[in-house]
This record gives sequence, structure tokens and C-alpha cells, in this order.
Amino acid sequence: MIQQARDASSARASLQVHLDLSERQADAVLAMPLRRLTGLEQEGLRQEAEDLRQERSRLRHLLDDRGALLDAMVAEFRALRKRYATPRRTRLVEGGDVLVAQRAAVSRPNAELQRQQALDALSNDSRLLIQADGSVRIVGPQQLGRLHLDEPAEPGEHPAPARMILAVRARPALLAFTDAGRVALLRWEFAGQQPGTLERFLPEGMAGERVVQLLRLPQETAETGVSIGLLSSDGRFKRLPLEEFQELSGRAASVLRLKEGVTLQRVLLCREGQELVVGSSTGRLLRLAVNEANLPVMGRAAQGPALLRLLPGERVVGAAAVESGGDLLLASRLGQLKRQAVDELRSCARGDLGQIGLRFAQRDDELVDLCPADAPLVSVQAGGISLRLDPAGLAQEPGSDAGERLNLPSGATVTAVLPLLTD
Repeated sequence: MIQQARDASSARASLQVHLDLSERQADAVLAMPLRRLTGLEQEGLRQEAEDLRQERSRLRHLLDDRGALLDAMVAEFRALRKRYATPRRTRLVEGGDVLVAQRAAVSRPNAELQRQQALDALSNDSRLLIQADGSVRIVGPQQLGRLHLDEPAEPGEHPAPARMILAVRARPALLAFTDAGRVALLRWEFAGQQPGTLERFLPEGMAGERVVQLLRLPQETAETGVSIGLLSSDGRFKRLPLEEFQELSGRAASVLRLKEGVTLQRVLLCREGQELVVGSSTGRLLRLAVNEANLPVMGRAAQGPALLRLLPGERVVGAAAVESGGDLLLASRLGQLKRQAVDELRSCARGDLGQIGLRFAQRDDELVDLCPADAPLVSVQAGGISLRLDPAGLAQEPGSDAGERLNLPSGATVTAVLPLLTD
């Protein structure tokens, strides 16, 4: 019995040894393909690295040797010519693109054709109305007469003042400038007479940008000495040639390179020989002659020279270009309105301090806007109310006089002055 037990124990030990040996051999067999695979990957990586080194050397040689670069280009061009040497199988017909476009328009009118048809359906006396709140619509003479937007009005809760009232048939080219320093042409998409906002007529790429200025592009493109002036919130000003805006496509274009935190403040048409007046919140006015020496015509990527040296807490409120002998209209936050003769302001150089143009009756008052006084009607916005007046009815005041005080309701403050542009 004892001997049998010893034999059984020896057999189990032998079996365990064979089992352990089999497991080790199996592990060795399973491990062999993994090692081979790792080796192949390593070899592939080495080969890829060597190929990249050779390609880098080849490209470096092409960059350093112009002759080799030209030979390589010729070889590539020949390969492309050989690859795409299949002769044309279609026949080119003169004017074929126009014919195809006409047939497509007849069979399935596109959006442009629909807009054109809607525009042609409007009456000849229709007017394009753009209001201060950004609404755009088509109105007739009778509806415009009922709104009284082109007539003087006392302070009150009137409809949003009109910024532009233009004949639709003239199809004026209207430029919309945003605070980000970009510009685009308003699209003529007046399908019917439903009101819309300015954003509806802007390219899709300008979504979220605030329109700070609308400008009518002059129809006489050959007019000499006319440029578009751009004033940024840091007191810089530059002129762009009018030709830059003649060929705008349906997309927005950047016309001013702005630093972080700086926005486009005012856009205006200016002409050689005019006087440019820039105003600050403290009532300072800086007058410069519009010429190449003071205000050079620059490119789109330029920032423009600094005109007004701002004091701590002071900000730029606007600018106006007027003829020598013309007048400005100045407005303060608390309702002071003054008609200022430009010739009474001294001519300055860039970076000058200028002079005080409006004496405030209250210490906490400030200048909020200025514009040329040659418009037939000017709208003064004061929070939820507005008033319309003829600047010619204001007395011209010299020096730093306080001007006239508007009869505004208690707590109302002036936010903007909008001259009305009409045909």
C-alpha cells in the first residue's frame, strides 16, 4: 500500500513536470509571432523614417538648386499632360454659357430672377425706407405721407426716425459698415413689401456684427478726389479710395485692421479740399484739411494715423466732413444742441488737442454726436423718444457757446443725431 502511494505521488509529480513544460512550450510558441510582428513594425518605421529623410533631402535640394526645381516642374507638367491628354469630346459654342443660363432661368427661375421680378413689379414712385431701428421696407408716397417721417416733429414717442428715403427705381448702391471693420453691399431682395431688418439684406458671413453706418455709394464713379474715411474708436482715421468699393461682390470685405477692443466708430464720404472735424466726449473738436499730407489714402490692411490724442476717460464720438464755410451740428447727452461754423475752428495737425466746441451747462454732460448741418432734416434720438428738426432753423453760434437747450422729458438723454438722406 505504501509503495502504491509512493508510485502515485511520483506519477503526479512527473505529470506536473510535463504539464509545466507543455505550458512553457505553448507560451514560447505563442510569443514567437508577437516578437516577429513587433520586429516587422520596427522595420517598417525605420523604412518610413528613411524615406522621409530622403524626401526631405530631395525637397531641400530643389529649394537650393533652381535648375533642379525647374527640371522637376517640367517633368511633372509633362506627366500631367500625358495623363490628361484625352481630346475634348464636346463642342464649344460662342455664347453657350449665356444660352444655358437663359434656358435654366426659363425652366426653373432662380432666386436672383425672382428678386428681379419682384423689383420690376413695384410702382415707379416706390421709396426705399431705412429707419433708425434698422428696419427696411418699401413704401409708397401715400404711406410715407401718413408716417410724416420727412417732416419736423416735437419730442415725443414717434415711429423710428428715417435714415434714408430713396427712390427704388434708382437702385442706389448702399454700403453697410459694421463695428468689426467690414463692409458689404446691401442686397436688393425686396420680394413684396413686407418689412425686414438690415441683417436680412447682409451677406451671411456678417451675422452677429452691428451695423454702425450706412453709406450711399456715389453714382459718378469717375469723380476725382472722393474717398471714404474710416474713424476707429481709438482716434485713428484713414481714407480709402472709392475704387475699393466699386467691385464688391456678394461677400463681406474687411476694410480696416483693428486692434483688440477697438471698433469702427464712423464712416463718411470726404473730398479733397473739405474740412474734417473729429469730436470727443469732452466737447473737443479737431479740424484738419482733407488732403494727402494730413490724411493719406491708404490700403485696406492699414490702421491709419492717430488724429485725436485722447485724455484719460475721454472717447471719440464721431466725425464729419464739410465744405469750408459750412456748419456742424453738435449734440450733448443732456440735450444741448449747437450749430457751429467750421471756419471758426482753428486748423490743427494730427495729434493736436484741438479746441472746445461746446460749453456744457452741467458738469456731468458730454458730447454724444456731431454731423454736417446741411441735411434737410435731422433726427435727435433720446432713449424711447425722438424729435426731428431743420438745422437751418438753429442760430449759428460762435466759439464755445452752450447752444440751445432741447425741451426733453425728465430723465431723457440724447443718444444719437441722424441726418436724413433723401434723393
